Formats: sequence, C-alpha cells, structure tokens
Amino acid sequence: MSTSRILLFDCSLLIGLFILGGAVAVARETATPQLPAAKQAAVSAEVAADRAAQAAPHGTKGPIVTAPATCPQDPGPASFGPFRGGPFAGGRNLISAAHLVVNGASYQLYTGGSDDNAQVGEVIVIRDGAEDPCAAMAGVLPTYLRYVAAPNGVGALSIVSLAGADVHVTDSAGHALTFDVTSETFR
Repeated sequence: MSTSRILLFDCSLLIGLFILGGAVAVARETATPQLPAAKQAAVSAEVAADRAAQAAPHGTKGPIVTAPATCPQDPGPASFGPFRGGPFAGGRNLISAAHLVVNGASYQLYTGGSDDNAQVGEVIVIRDGAEDPCAAMAGVLPTYLRYVAAPNGVGALSIVSLAGADVHVTDSAGHALTFDVTSETFR
C-alpha cells in the first residue's frame, strides 16, 4: 500500500472517530435523567400549563392617550423687570422683559437695542400660548415671535410700566413711547 493511501485511511479513521465522539457527547448532554413518575407528572403538567399560558391572549391594549384639546390655565399677573434671557438667539443688547395678558392672550415682551446696533430700539413680542398650553401645542392657538423696531431709530428701550395692552417705555435719551401689544405698533 502506498503511503498516500495509508495517510488517507488514517485521516478518514480520525475524522470518523471525531464525529462519533461528538455524537456521544451530544447524546450525553441531551439525555434527561429519569424522574420518579410523580415528579415527571408534575413537571409535564407545569410545562403544559406554561405552553397554554403562552398560547392564550395576553389581554387587551389600553386606549391610546392623546393630549386634551384644551387645558386653560392662568398665565399669572402682568409683570416686568430686567432682562435675564429669553427663548431666542441673541439678546446681548436687551434691557428689560415683561409678561402680560391682553384679552385672554398671553405675551412675553423683551425690550432694548437690536443685536446689530444697540442704539436702534427694539421690542421682541412673543405670543406664547401660556393661557392654554394644550391648544398652543396642537397648533389651534396662534404662537409667534416678532421683532418690532422703534420709530425713527431711537435708542435702546426700557420698560417703565404696563397698562392693559400698553407698554410704556423710554429710550436711552429719556424720551417716552407707548407700545401697543395687540397692534404691535408704537404711539
């Protein structure tokens, strides 16, 4: 016999023994020890109960929760004070801020100078929907942000008082102006 045939025979024999050894190992792992009849009956009953529970319906789904269409809230009293930050970019030349409610609508105002030129007075008006946040989120209640420049390039504006829809401001030279929140115009 040639050496190549012997080598092939030896390899085949080794592969066969390896496969046989794996099958024996798998058979040992999967073989379950024999349980006493009472214990085997209890295990079988438990397995059957688990399978039945898995196959059964798992209850109904709850209702889909949606936000209410409206949830009116009291936005609080009118107030004003120094500028401490706002929900917009910029603001480095702003001086004062106010919160007021006019005809049931909630507004945030910010006054001072424009970001581009501190000597150009500006009012930032935000219709914030605080009186009914649910309607505002649903888009039913208008919300917006507007920049309104003061007339004739007066200097930076500062809030002095609030009266209904009127916001009384002074510019950096001390001139008094009145800003109407509802029309977004100066008088």
